[in-house]
Amino acid sequence: VEYVHVESADYDERFLRCVELVQQLLAADSLRGSRTSYTEDKLKISLME
Repeated sequence: VEYVHVESADYDERFLRCVELVQQLLAADSLRGSRTSYTEDKLKISLME
């Protein structure tokens, strides 16, 4: 999983961007027919500034 740095001073904006990234990741896997299970080890998202 590629690292993406989400920058924003607003917590809600960072959270929504992270949700979008996860949705894109899951959609890409769906198109490939992958049945990958995303666990906390594979999906690292930090909402801290």
